[in-house]
Amino acid sequence: MAKKLDLSLNATYNTFRKTSIQTDRLAQISEILQVNFFKILGSQIPAENPVDPKIEELRTENETLKEVIRLLGGNK
Repeated sequence: MAKKLDLSLNATYNTFRKTSIQTDRLAQISEILQVNFFKILGSQIPAENPVDPKIEELRTENETLKEVIRLLGGNK
């Protein structure tokens, strides 16, 4: 693994001891092991409401205001 990651053995051990990992390093490890860790991690994230409700509310309000401006003859 160390050789394929182009790291020393010590640096490789340190990589796996950390609580976080850079995405490019995780992509390399995924390729080496032929395991899609991104898919595994993604499946663990709850996605019932993936968009912040406040952001969605503001987006809807923004679209409504744009339509009102258009109907009033603005943005010509």
